[in-house]
Amino acid sequence: MDGDQIVALELILFGILSIASCSFIIYCYIKFQELRNDAFFIIINILIFDLINSLSLTFVGIFYFNYLETGLIADKYGVLCNMQSFCNVFGVVASCAWTSIVCHNLHKSVIDDDHSFSKMYYVIGYVMPVIISIIPWILGYYGVGPYMQQSNCWFKPAEDAYIRIWIFFLTPIYLSFLYNTVIIIIVVIKLRNLPNIRRNTIYGLFAYPSILAICWIIPESFDQTHYLSEHPNLAQLLFPLSTLPGLLDSFAYCHLVLFSKITIKGYNLELISEVTDKSLDLTLMS
Repeated sequence: MDGDQIVALELILFGILSIASCSFIIYCYIKFQELRNDAFFIIINILIFDLINSLSLTFVGIFYFNYLETGLIADKYGVLCNMQSFCNVFGVVASCAWTSIVCHNLHKSVIDDDHSFSKMYYVIGYVMPVIISIIPWILGYYGVGPYMQQSNCWFKPAEDAYIRIWIFFLTPIYLSFLYNTVIIIIVVIKLRNLPNIRRNTIYGLFAYPSILAICWIIPESFDQTHYLSEHPNLAQLLFPLSTLPGLLDSFAYCHLVLFSKITIKGYNLELISEVTDKSLDLTLMS
């Protein structure tokens, strides 16, 4: 089994974990109306776009084995190739946008004591990612990617491909990471001396920007320096991390809180009757 086949298998395995994790949280959101609030709605948006990204990359792994002997998928399905590229970019950019919305909402709640839901969130979370993701499609930047060319559609190789990737993909990720980190530091400074807040809960907030760093910034930074092409073993480790945001976001934002609100009875999920506050307060992961 060569390096690309190992990566394809990892994409499938990690992708299935993320898909299952995101789907479970989305199912709980649909099933339990009592848990719905603005905070949970923001998290669901993150997980929906993580799900889109995970599905796209999982199919990259599946199609890689299917088209291993038959050639490039883009040669037969050009439109689908562009759609896959769009979904990859859109899923990541939109997910990052909603993580920044989480941090902005957290800042408003803690610093300004403002718990309102801004309509501007829809523009930041939906409209801007669509614009950022569709422009490369219109300009013809999408195509067969440099890796796993049987099934992986991405920004097609070109002399200025790295500029295109930076403008339409990496810049939104880095801006989100920097914004989230700054906001979390401000919030932690505000909260760390409050007597009714647990320290592990406060510092757990750094999980938000850490997921972006682990799954996207570190792998893409290596990739842009062509380090991964020179060290294929490292590529096998880092590239599949791009399917993990769904799994990590689900646990960081939801699972630990959600499991204290629901219980399994037979084949059904039910709200715990002893829980007096049935809304899902994710602001401080408490």
